[in-house]
Amino acid sequence: MKHNDGISLVLIELSRRGCMAWRQEAGLFYDNRGGAHRIGVEGQADIIGVTKDGRAIAVEIKVGRDTLKPHQAAWAAAFSAHNGIHLVVRPDREGWEADLWNHTDTQ
Repeated sequence: MKHNDGISLVLIELSRRGCMAWRQEAGLFYDNRGGAHRIGVEGQADIIGVTKDGRAIAVEIKVGRDTLKPHQAAWAAAFSAHNGIHLVVRPDREGWEADLWNHTDTQ
């Protein structure tokens, strides 16, 4: 499974659970004139959103042997310290949907 496919699967599943969520890209991007633009915050999660009861949620997608990088772990800790729900989800592994149920069905 490709990373982008995993993001799509998780966005669909979050929507089914009543969350409002979107892909949040971060990194260095170039416009059509060649100008460089840094977007987002280093380490931020792939998906940001709000649960049906109003809590902020961030989901980092990992596939294959990919692991959480130090700057991603630091961002996750800061997000969680502000009472946000931060999850690392592996949609290429069986049972990943259960983790979303455990954290997004909070009413």
